[in-house]
Amino acid sequence: MISPRTLVFDLDGTLVDTAPDLINALNFVLDREGLPPVPLHSARNMIGQGARRLIERGLELEGRTAGVDDITRLTQDFIDYYAAHIADVSRPFEGLESALDRLVALVRAAARPPVPRKKTKPPKASKRRRLDDKKRHGTTKALRARPSHD
Repeated sequence: MISPRTLVFDLDGTLVDTAPDLINALNFVLDREGLPPVPLHSARNMIGQGARRLIERGLELEGRTAGVDDITRLTQDFIDYYAAHIADVSRPFEGLESALDRLVALVRAAARPPVPRKKTKPPKASKRRRLDDKKRHGTTKALRARPSHD
């Protein structure tokens, strides 16, 4: 049986709140176009479907549209800015670190081989006492070395 050795998680918006850095990158691009910044609380709902779509949504807020070439240029500016500021204000969601610590502990416990049990073999005297007790109660027949021809 092959056991997995790696767990992969999506960070952006799943484990880490990256919205502030994404919106800062959006606002950088909008500012270069002479447009006002989008407040974080408003912009959270705009995130999804990639940088290009986020920029289009930001432009739409101001009633603006852009051609394919402009959107491509703005997207590249966004990506460059975001890459340089990818973790300026992004933080793990509350409780994430303790949850990951707990997950690691569970995975380690599951991956650890079980403690081998000591093999125990009752002494002959113990076996004889159990057999004698069963005979007294009529639950077993006496063991015989040879089959009886009664």
